Amino acid sequence: FIAANPPGVHGTHVYQPDQYGIDPAAVRSEFREYIDHFDLPPE
Repeated sequence: FIAANPPGVHGTHVYQPDQYGIDPAAVRSEFREYIDHFDLPPE
């Protein structure tokens, strides 16, 4: 199944936070401890 249906076979969609009224800086600030704890890279 996976070989016959690779990622993107039906197209892709890139979501942007501002489309939904989300401020990325505010999210990073709110989750700073979590982001730092798990050493997550910025997206």
